[in-house]
Amino acid sequence: MPHRIEVGFREGVRDAHGEKIRDRVRDDFGLAVDAVKTIEVYTTDMELATTDLEKLASGPFSDPVIQD
Repeated sequence: MPHRIEVGFREGVRDAHGEKIRDRVRDDFGLAVDAVKTIEVYTTDMELATTDLEKLASGPFSDPVIQD
């Protein structure tokens, strides 16, 4: 069964990639964008319990200090 894991930066942590995209949207399209937040998405196709999914999301797929 496929599972989707989304990992993003915690509130207050700088998202440099999001800032770069925001600047490109402004420069390339002339659109005023206040902020862009990036999220990494992982899809697994395994039979996993909820606790195992949480361990993956908070372990190898993210940096628990700066990401949720």
